[in-house]
Amino acid sequence: MSTNVVSLKAFRTLKECQRLFDGYRTRLEKIDKTDLLMEVERYRQEAANYPDHLLTIVKGEILMAAVRGRSLTGELREFAASEERRLK
Repeated sequence: MSTNVVSLKAFRTLKECQRLFDGYRTRLEKIDKTDLLMEVERYRQEAANYPDHLLTIVKGEILMAAVRGRSLTGELREFAASEERRLK
């Protein structure tokens, strides 16, 4: 059996979770960078409590994409990219 087999149910669940966070993505685009960094801290606390929860993982992917896109320093971009890789 191939190792590239994807469960359709799991894929649909992932897509539904991503749709649930459309408002979160929009909110992240509108907040200033200080609040964005505070959101990273809140996310890290949430992820410590629920590290394997699908909603936490999807939220982290969206948050890190926003951080990577809006960061001014290379170090922050690298941090966001490494967190995104860890979440996948």
